[in-house]
Amino acid sequence: MMAAAELYKIEPLDGTNYKRWYQKLLLYFEQLEIDYVLITDLPDEGNPDSEAVTPPVPKTPPLPLDEATKKKFKKDNKLARSYLLNNMSKPFFDLFVNFKFAKVI
Repeated sequence: MMAAAELYKIEPLDGTNYKRWYQKLLLYFEQLEIDYVLITDLPDEGNPDSEAVTPPVPKTPPLPLDEATKKKFKKDNKLARSYLLNNMSKPFFDLFVNFKFAKVI
């Protein structure tokens, strides 16, 4: 498993390294088992960010509505969003910081 310290070895997204950056973060998210937040919408909350940006992945069915699942999704989304934003150069961080869903980022 990739240690959190290894995450800091990822070169920040700067506009020239997207494919490598994305693949490295995706591997990390898979190990943490939070990668599902990149392709799943939380039901009944909607996804207001998605109106501003068309997601690059096909729409998937929403998660079940139980409270435990919603709580887990929100926690995992915050974690993924944090990793994404903290591994971007300053101009990209400023561009994406207002998006609340990792899927949209």
